[in-house]
Amino acid sequence: KTTTKNMIATILAKRYFLLKTEGNLNNQLGLPLTLLHLDESHTAAVLEMGASHAGDIAYLCEIAEPTEGLITNVGHAHLEYFKSIENVQKVKGELFSYLGDAGTRYVNSDDSRVMALVTNAVRCVNFSETSVAGMSLEISGKDEWGCFSILLDNKTDIQLKVSGSIMVQNAAAAIAVGLTHQISQDDIKSALENYPGEKGRMQRIDIHGFHVIHDAYNANPESSRQSITTVAKLSFPKRRIVVFADMLELGESSSAEHAEIGKIIADNAINAAFLYGPETVVTANFLRKNASVFTQHFNDKNALGDALAHFLMPGDVVLLKGSRSMGLETLIPVLEGHF
Repeated sequence: KTTTKNMIATILAKRYFLLKTEGNLNNQLGLPLTLLHLDESHTAAVLEMGASHAGDIAYLCEIAEPTEGLITNVGHAHLEYFKSIENVQKVKGELFSYLGDAGTRYVNSDDSRVMALVTNAVRCVNFSETSVAGMSLEISGKDEWGCFSILLDNKTDIQLKVSGSIMVQNAAAAIAVGLTHQISQDDIKSALENYPGEKGRMQRIDIHGFHVIHDAYNANPESSRQSITTVAKLSFPKRRIVVFADMLELGESSSAEHAEIGKIIADNAINAAFLYGPETVVTANFLRKNASVFTQHFNDKNALGDALAHFLMPGDVVLLKGSRSMGLETLIPVLEGHF
């Protein structure tokens, strides 16, 4: 959500004086704090909403009174609280329900669960990885870091600066909002090509000849799959290494989801897996039984950092992925200090 929100804000800033959610201040406390900064000088606001319980989004809508809404996707996040993906879908749908017939909905037509939240009687702007607001969209290339270029309306080529195919979907969502607000294609191109990405979200850091992709701001099954497959498809690394920590708040599905990550690592061109936390024991067990990937598991982060620092070589790419509270970002200064 945060990447999409900031892409939208970058585009809309070409026309409007914006208020936007800073960081992830997207809950019952963060959203009101953001709105306290709203004044007569603002001509638009781009607000992020998060939820961990049924009714959260409806409550935030009553506070913010949005006139437009965008749901990026419906995935397997916060299942500890929601219990099922159907309940995730319902709570996200609270945004579209609030908008009524007059509000504009931006709909990810690649996600069937988002599509199911829309009725025929509402105002919708669709986006996908192949079309945006009735215009064609196609992937026209990819650089060595897995940053895609996209061609809008068969004439505007946009080079994204952040790795991963998920960024195409995020950009499509932002383009849909921009076009609806009559931002020119040239201004959309300029905004997206100058968007540098977010700290901790596919952030590239070079350390003495090897490369870290810091994607440990947070993790759920969908984002973990995207990150791992993105790194696996990079053509230039000497070795591709995944450092994977627990995905939290998955409830009863946690064991199955962590085992599935083991399968994703095994099925892709990953050379080594360093796993951290009690939930990733099943990931390690899967890899040891079913794959030839070099695998180590740790319950102590200091031991993990030491082992990783001694394992890395120039030319390696290492992905850091795990839930925010697992704190994998603390490995970065450890690696910087070792070399």
